[in-house]
Amino acid sequence: MATRAKKSAAPTAEKSRPGSYFEVRISGHFCAAHGLRFVDGTREPSHGHNFQVTATARSPQVDPGGMAVDFLRIAPALEGILKPMHNQDLNTLAPFADPGIKPVGDLPLAPWPPKPVSPSAEMVARYIFERLTLACDKPATLVRVEVEESPGCFGIYAVNP
Repeated sequence: MATRAKKSAAPTAEKSRPGSYFEVRISGHFCAAHGLRFVDGTREPSHGHNFQVTATARSPQVDPGGMAVDFLRIAPALEGILKPMHNQDLNTLAPFADPGIKPVGDLPLAPWPPKPVSPSAEMVARYIFERLTLACDKPATLVRVEVEESPGCFGIYAVNP
């Protein structure tokens, strides 16, 4: 009687079907004040929000452990980005500092933006995206950051991977 030899195989990554992908979302929050700068040079009065942030990473496959992105890597990265903004006036922090105000804090400015931008929910989403993308290991890609500044009011920055 013939028998089959058993081969021990190393675990391999699980790929999704063509045209599909895996996604992972993480959330965080921070409380901050801001005042938008308008095109005509005026600025709205400073006011506060409880910002809710959701980031989405996408991958065509999961690793041998079944994960597209390691939460234990990306969640602390998001927290590290949000913490310096918590209980601050965004108009005093780089990259959102009002003209003539020396930015406070240690928020890095690399390479975006070339000049201060108004701290709208959309620009805060881009700021977070530009920093959080560094925490995603290939083949995963950060594809979207949503910032909800008030219930139902979102600013989103997203890319097509």
